Amino acid sequence: MNDQGKNQTPNNQTTLLSKINPRHQARIKEMMHSEEVILHCTSADLSLDGQFADTAVCLTDQRLITFDASHPDGCLTVLLDDVEKLVIEPMYSNYLFKVKTAGSEIDLNRFTNTTRDLFNDLCRRYAELYGEEKVESGTGAENGKEQKKARCSNCGRPLRHKNAVCPSCIDKRKVIMRLMSYTRPHWKLAFRCVLFALIATVASLTPPYFTRILIDDVVLAGDLSLLWIVVSILLMMYVIHAVFNGLAIYHVRTFSEKIIFDMRTEVFRKMQRLSVNYFDKR
Repeated sequence: MNDQGKNQTPNNQTTLLSKINPRHQARIKEMMHSEEVILHCTSADLSLDGQFADTAVCLTDQRLITFDASHPDGCLTVLLDDVEKLVIEPMYSNYLFKVKTAGSEIDLNRFTNTTRDLFNDLCRRYAELYGEEKVESGTGAENGKEQKKARCSNCGRPLRHKNAVCPSCIDKRKVIMRLMSYTRPHWKLAFRCVLFALIATVASLTPPYFTRILIDDVVLAGDLSLLWIVVSILLMMYVIHAVFNGLAIYHVRTFSEKIIFDMRTEVFRKMQRLSVNYFDKR
């Protein structure tokens, strides 16, 4: 092994551990020896029996530490001196990460395509230290052919592109407050939307009540003097519901289109102020 693995600062160690579940972080800290160095940590999204689960594997300068419910006590350790080769075996819709030792193969983790590039990074890191012949993978992990996915720097989740915002890490309250700011110039229209929707909802809830009166107090009681009154009220409720429901739909669509127009206008103005270098980088 070369000296690259020894040049790890405490900050680097903490950064590597932050990529996996805090529960697994605590287990690794308990298991680490005083002079042992963490080289790479990777989280996985499947258990060995194919169920979705939060599992992980950690590569140190002395061993592989893997976490899975199928392992005894949920953890398995393999000394690097016993490892002949790391293997990523493609399965149907997922992958199996295992090691070859003298005369046997040990299944360590299972993962989906979502975390494939994370395990490729682990294999590449291992290959840098021990040689490419120590890694067997059909995904290009040995020689870097596999294109690395863009991931969130905070939680490690995959992103659609490198400049995308992670939906899991974004502050939902700030997003809601920002969206609400677009409604302020159109508050009168928003008020009418709510008012018409409430009237239409109330009108749609009244027919069952008058239908009960029609059956119990008119038909069964034989009081035909109330027949035209109840029928007229029912017809009026249906008309009110239809009219105000149509008004609510019209105003909601108008309201939404105005907000979309304001947002697009703001984006266009912002793009007009960007430098040419910004577009060249794209």
